[in-house]
Amino acid sequence: MRPLFLALSLPILISHQPSAAPDGAYEKLMDRVLAKAQAELQKTTKLHEVRPWATAWTTTSKYYVVKTTESYAQAKALAKSFDQMAPLIQGLIKPDFTWPNPMPVWIVPDVANYNQIGTAGGADAHSSNYASHFSAGSPGKPVVVLNDPNVQVVKIRSTHSLVHQFIDRAYPNSQARAWVQEGLCSYFSLYWDWKWGASELARYKKANALIPIRILLSRNVDSMGSKMDQHFIELGMFFNYMLHYREDTKSTINGNKVQEGQFADYIRKTLAGKNIADHFIQKLIFRKTRNIEADFRAQKF
Repeated sequence: MRPLFLALSLPILISHQPSAAPDGAYEKLMDRVLAKAQAELQKTTKLHEVRPWATAWTTTSKYYVVKTTESYAQAKALAKSFDQMAPLIQGLIKPDFTWPNPMPVWIVPDVANYNQIGTAGGADAHSSNYASHFSAGSPGKPVVVLNDPNVQVVKIRSTHSLVHQFIDRAYPNSQARAWVQEGLCSYFSLYWDWKWGASELARYKKANALIPIRILLSRNVDSMGSKMDQHFIELGMFFNYMLHYREDTKSTINGNKVQEGQFADYIRKTLAGKNIADHFIQKLIFRKTRNIEADFRAQKF
């Protein structure tokens, strides 16, 4: 859906552009007029109308098609946020990936809708607790997210599953270990609030309740029960540590593209099914687990 006031008002404004306006004056005038036009338009259109799922609001951006019953405003805002994430996800996981048609994201209004889609689409078990899943068995393979009044929660939930969706497109039938895939999902989810992730990690540490690295990297997330959220936070912060803090594993960033670093290289090769038995990261994590755990716990984010 395209804002009608842009199509209607821009030609009129351009035809009346002052010939000797000071630098920036015309742009400011244009912004004020457009803002007023948008406000008037919103008075006569139901941009915030809640709709049933059958007639849900849908907006298409560069990378995603967002469908929600909440409002057109929500669909537009979330699509913009997801477009912000897409190049970052691609830059780390598979820089040379050719993006297909925009991928579907469904923000569903209630648990009944969420469970119905999840059951039909073969949702992961942890999605029942996390309220977000990649529905690989549904037509179009959408990301399905339970709506929440807190938009930050919706972004975090959605981003987790957007990464699962991307991995499915970039590395079809990847047999990579669960901790690599879940670690990436958790890492990008925390993008929306790194300070919160760091504060939660510090809280677990203060309570002497941190999950050991060997468990983070070996135990199925679905077996974590009440510690599922903690598992995701710690795993996401561990990836943050490996990618941005640890000198012998971190990457540099050029625009949206993550340049080669040991951990980024390991992630891509693992997802691609390449032999990583002798990879530096494999030896570092699984042969020197106590050392890397001590270093991670000592890190100040």
